[in-house]
Amino acid sequence: MKLQNIIIIFLAIALPVIIILSVYVSYQVDTARLRSRYDDILINSSHEAMLAFQMNTANNQYSNIADKKMRDIQGAFNIFASSLATNVGQTGSSNNYMMAYVPAMAFTLYDGYYISIPTDRLWVPDSEDQDNSTWQEIDQNHEMKSYVYYSKQYSNANKTKILTINFTLDNFISAYYLDVNNNHEYQSRAGYLEAVPENKQAFFDEIDANNDEEVKKYYNEAWEFTDWFNGILDKLALQEVKDKLKIQEGVNQNIALPEASSDFNSEKYDVIKSSLTKNLEQAMYLAGEQMPEFTGHDWDLILNNICFISFMQGIPTGTTVYNNYCITVSTENKETIRGNDLYFVRI
Repeated sequence: MKLQNIIIIFLAIALPVIIILSVYVSYQVDTARLRSRYDDILINSSHEAMLAFQMNTANNQYSNIADKKMRDIQGAFNIFASSLATNVGQTGSSNNYMMAYVPAMAFTLYDGYYISIPTDRLWVPDSEDQDNSTWQEIDQNHEMKSYVYYSKQYSNANKTKILTINFTLDNFISAYYLDVNNNHEYQSRAGYLEAVPENKQAFFDEIDANNDEEVKKYYNEAWEFTDWFNGILDKLALQEVKDKLKIQEGVNQNIALPEASSDFNSEKYDVIKSSLTKNLEQAMYLAGEQMPEFTGHDWDLILNNICFISFMQGIPTGTTVYNNYCITVSTENKETIRGNDLYFVRI
């Protein structure tokens, strides 16, 4: 076979392959750029929502009042939607187009969280075969659901003794105890949990040396509340619950401070994680999506800070579909006492 024929055959086979590969590579590069652009849009929009929340709570003297808090959160959700549309070059009624790809949003606060989910997503079949129908992008409204507390109920087998605890991000709790068999005895209190140190007098001497009466008052009230709480756990008479929650005296106590490792904190974190995961999974299921699995670092942020959690899922990006989430963290507000910066997480 002549060399010319071999070259012609090679070109006839190789040239189309080269062209196809070139087009494919170019397509993948465009897809990667588009995904990166959506990453930036998601982060920037989440950033704007958190900044709006910070500004609202900073200027709102009564940010702890329920109706004002709800307005602050709803305002942050609205800013996220507007920013999302603006960042993709759309305004006005086109907000709804991008929000169609937001199956859920959540604001985690000091003692609970709000979730916002789509409520007006209309199913419009494009043929008589509804199995092959698609979503029509119209009037995507999100609704903020009722506030969910970081709460868990503990009870004996026949539910005659019931203890409900509302946890927070730090060592403050609200406890509600009911004993049906003891004339429906009911007790409820809220306060800070603190373990009594082994040398209480030396502890107070150090406080007195600093002339800090407010600190001394805090510890006295916290120790009195902790003693009451431990007594309620004794009344509940469930050893497994006592092992998890009872605050012990001494060096190896089961402390409740968020910085410490303890059985109490492990139980509190499990309650928060379980509640938030369950409700987010349900919200995203109703929107036809699945909740991604948060990393350990994600949970560290959520369990210790005020967070805005946003999701974008199902956006066509070339040969793939864009699915991502962003956790925006801030403590520059009146919901917590610690003052850190903003953090952004994207996976």
